Amino acid sequence: MILLSICAIPSFAQKYTLLATIEETDTSFTTDPLGRIYTYSSGNLVRYSAAGKLEQEFSIYNRGELGYIDTRDPLKILLFFPAYGDVSILDAGFSENISFSLQSLGYPMSQLICISPRQGYWLYDPAQRKLIKLNEQLNVIAESTLIDRVDDLPSDPDGLTDSGNWVVMHVPGLGLLVFDQYGTYFKTVRIEELTSFQVSGNKILVFNGKKVQRIGISDGIVEQMVLPEKVDADGIRVEEGRLVIRSGSSILVYSYE
Repeated sequence: MILLSICAIPSFAQKYTLLATIEETDTSFTTDPLGRIYTYSSGNLVRYSAAGKLEQEFSIYNRGELGYIDTRDPLKILLFFPAYGDVSILDAGFSENISFSLQSLGYPMSQLICISPRQGYWLYDPAQRKLIKLNEQLNVIAESTLIDRVDDLPSDPDGLTDSGNWVVMHVPGLGLLVFDQYGTYFKTVRIEELTSFQVSGNKILVFNGKKVQRIGISDGIVEQMVLPEKVDADGIRVEEGRLVIRSGSSILVYSYE
């Protein structure tokens, strides 16, 4: 097990230019690798361009609350409805291509699933206490070791993502558990307080409500991102020269250097 120690922390992103403001009600948000912004609540999903212009809308109300979306692949957008364990896969035009139920697959307790850039899906099954990899035909092709053998979990995991290099799962009160593409445990990045996290390639971006840090998964190098002045951030996302901040009921889009 690896304990992250932080000494002198270099900074990145010092100069910001506000590009757009999206006035929203209280909705969740995320981004894709192209810098586009997605807001969602209840059964509604809305996409904006990287410049903050409305592009697409989608609504579905017969599957319960829309709890999570995975937009890592803009051509294959995952929508998860936790009340019934339902999963919908949309194409770039927000047409539904695939739908399936985790309950029907034998994972009635699972509340975490994400797209794998290497085809298929990763999910966490609390009954088995392990990560499960499904292929496109929804067959099991990989499993992690028992999570209990990796670390003592103070609470249930509440976040899961696959960067294409690493599968990362957040456990409140513990931090981020990192696995390779075969489900083999690699390390624990211990972070007690975490508002959100984002994984890109070999780096993890973590936000605790006050500061942003970028952590190298392999080398452990930590960089700090200084946020724009006089902006109260409730959540952030970073995509290729763009910083997206949720501040109150607004979403602010910045370029940075």
